[in-house]
Amino acid sequence: MKILSTLIGLFFLSLNFQAKAQTATNFTEEDCEGVSYTLFDELDEGKIIVIAWVMPCGSCSYFGSRAYDAVQTFSESHPGKIEFYLTDDYANTSCSSISSWGNTNSMENHVAFSSSAINMSDYGTDGMPKVVVLAGTDHSVLYNKNNGSISFDGVVEAITTALTTVGIDETLALNNSLSIFPNPSNGLMSVEFNLPENAKLEVFNLLGDKVLEVNLDKYITNKKATIEIDLSTQNDGMYLVSLSSDNHKETQIITIGNTIKQNR
Repeated sequence: MKILSTLIGLFFLSLNFQAKAQTATNFTEEDCEGVSYTLFDELDEGKIIVIAWVMPCGSCSYFGSRAYDAVQTFSESHPGKIEFYLTDDYANTSCSSISSWGNTNSMENHVAFSSSAINMSDYGTDGMPKVVVLAGTDHSVLYNKNNGSISFDGVVEAITTALTTVGIDETLALNNSLSIFPNPSNGLMSVEFNLPENAKLEVFNLLGDKVLEVNLDKYITNKKATIEIDLSTQNDGMYLVSLSSDNHKETQIITIGNTIKQNR
């Protein structure tokens, strides 16, 4: 009976951790430059926030930089859309130290905090580094990993999910038409979409480099377009296809695979 009670207790404790990890916890705090941030306001405005809790240590740099590098892959395709918050683990490291540590470890484009109000325990298990990806007006947690479980591809996928599915404005949702097939592919694929005015269709690799831009001049605005693209000369891996205009943005992630190339 005692064992059963213990198991039930652990079950509900697990549910409690999961519930905590489903939505973000709000805070209003000044960063290390004295600028005030309210998390929910940032999310409600359409920002995607990646928080990394770290302490000045080597492993924090190794795994934390994977999340940072993932954020940077979107810097050209979605400028100003994704922010990287570098946060001291238990707010016992000075602002100047945590910010300098980020700069020294090639994570220069960060917003630094040292505040106990930004608490990793709100997202389940502690452990440095810890990375969460937050997005949407419902303040969703799309990624929540600790130390060795943190991966570049995982953070990229979470951000891409946020860009394509979370908190989409109703007006934009009506135009949410970007479709790519086959996916995964050998690099030859069809891209379908409704063409906004002054639109650009671009493909980026996960280092943020543009590998293709399609000329859309011959296609009719506000009509469906189908375009064949060829990425077969690119390396295997994931790529971001971005359709953007002055007031519209859609992104899809595609995968090019070696096995598929060999079987074409």
